Amino acid sequence: MSASASDHGAVSIFRKVVKTEGMPGLFRGIGPPLATVSLLNAVLFSANGYLRGMARKISNLPENAPLTTSMYAACGAGSGVFMALVACPTELVKCRLQIQSQGHVAYQGPMDCTRSIIRNRGILGMYTGLTPTLLREVPGGLAYFTCYEVLKKSLTDVGKAPSQSTMLLSGGVAGVVYWGSVTSNSIRADKMIAVRTAC
Repeated sequence: MSASASDHGAVSIFRKVVKTEGMPGLFRGIGPPLATVSLLNAVLFSANGYLRGMARKISNLPENAPLTTSMYAACGAGSGVFMALVACPTELVKCRLQIQSQGHVAYQGPMDCTRSIIRNRGILGMYTGLTPTLLREVPGGLAYFTCYEVLKKSLTDVGKAPSQSTMLLSGGVAGVVYWGSVTSNSIRADKMIAVRTAC
């Protein structure tokens, strides 16, 4: 491993942050995502339910009829759009807080950062970085809901309702697939947002 590669590894970055900023530096920018995680999940699942209902209406299917796999995928991707619209401002604030250094503190916290963005760029400034956020959330929603439905269907006998354990397993595996599909996009999105919004 070259010296430059080791300088950017996780352990090296961890040590550098702890040395220069102390343990609190590891948690800089975590407030906005933690504060909105419930809201984001509510938006994701509500949007998915709404889009499934619309898909049934458009296809003239009964209210609780199962959809095709491609319809589940389309609804999952669509719910990712709704999720991105809510997540983008949070991600922007998180990235801005994370890229400021101890020597140059531009914001006193999430609310100060939000006020600064709106004052300087208007309310639409909160959507700086929407494209990379969409590039993360749309495939993530597609992967999650498609995986969940396919796995749930394959583990359930025809004509029977899925068991609690089937739904739990399907949701757990779908969650792993979701994070596996969005992790590299999430890192890329954060970098793109940070570059576009440097303090």
